[in-house]
Amino acid sequence: MAATLPGAGQAARHAELIEPSTEECRVRFLGHGIGRLAIDTPEGPFVAATPSSTVRSPLGRHPIRTTAVGADVAYEVDHIDEALSQRWSVLIRGRAWAVTDPDIVHRLQALAYSGPRAGGERGMWVSLDPRSITGRRIAVR
Repeated sequence: MAATLPGAGQAARHAELIEPSTEECRVRFLGHGIGRLAIDTPEGPFVAATPSSTVRSPLGRHPIRTTAVGADVAYEVDHIDEALSQRWSVLIRGRAWAVTDPDIVHRLQALAYSGPRAGGERGMWVSLDPRSITGRRIAVR
């Protein structure tokens, strides 16, 4: 049996593009799995896959540490349901900041579902202060 790529299925005949409310976007965002943090670096765009808009970064020279902190970034999550021909995406834009408060760091570590997916030591937490939350949803009438 050949595997198909997500999103490679046929479009539904009576699909409708819906712009969900900010509240619906927040609910979808909170229930997502892995998303992508996008940063504009001097070397070009950098994208990191992460399970939330608060990410762990290695100490030292890493794009999240050297470029994201204090900069405007974007974080996007999405979902594709081929069986029902439904899709949605949520885009959050805002400023990234380094989490330095020991109490907040401790809380983030306690809430982390697992260790860093890429492995290795990740000693710095970077969070996103949302400026805008938008989304799109494709549904079948």
